[in-house]
Amino acid sequence: MEAWLKSQTAEYVVLVIPLLFETGQQTLADRILLVDCYESIQIDRVLQRDKLSRKQIQQIIASQANRQTRLQGANDIIENNSTYANLIKATNDIHEKYLKLAIENRKPTS
Repeated sequence: MEAWLKSQTAEYVVLVIPLLFETGQQTLADRILLVDCYESIQIDRVLQRDKLSRKQIQQIIASQANRQTRLQGANDIIENNSTYANLIKATNDIHEKYLKLAIENRKPTS
């Protein structure tokens, strides 16, 4: 992943690391973006998507870093408790923020 990061030329890149806090990979990123939702919504979405029982889902959630840890470790948070349209707007907003930060922090080339 580190070699891939070094080879990127975009203004910024996004690493998707579902178990970021559990694996201690926070140092790979300049910022941590958390897409968060209430646990009840998370469980409902997994029930609709996967063939797991509510108990299995709760066990998986219990084995992961808790929500408070993730919220405290994040620099930025997209709340995904609402509609798809709201998620798209929040994603576009964070994209604009990250572009601005990338341009502001761009290292001058010699």
